[in-house]
Amino acid sequence: MQETASRPRSTFDVVEPDLRFIPDGRMRVLTDKHVRGAPDLVVEIASQDTRRRDEGVKLVLYEPADVVEYWIVDPDTESVHVYRRRGGRLACVQTLVREPGAQLTSPLLPGAALALDAIFEK
Repeated sequence: MQETASRPRSTFDVVEPDLRFIPDGRMRVLTDKHVRGAPDLVVEIASQDTRRRDEGVKLVLYEPADVVEYWIVDPDTESVHVYRRRGGRLACVQTLVREPGAQLTSPLLPGAALALDAIFEK
């Protein structure tokens, strides 16, 4: 078990993100049934029922892991909170709100740009 400054991790600290991205070079973390270790990018789709858990417990669990980037997509506010690893911590580096031309980009996905209008299209 690995210790962190904020709290100890255990084999019971397991969460399942709504979406995850594991680049080809890290596919070794996949097994037949599970992902061992952390994906580079995790995405949670917030709802009234999950918002507190996504912004609280899951962020606390993703931070000491090797998650490089964490997005919280909030359909109610049509916004995306982008957390990136900075100095060993996941820090909110950007909050994007749906407006004309707003795009979500990531250094993990070079050349890709996701239009917020398309993400929140009804």
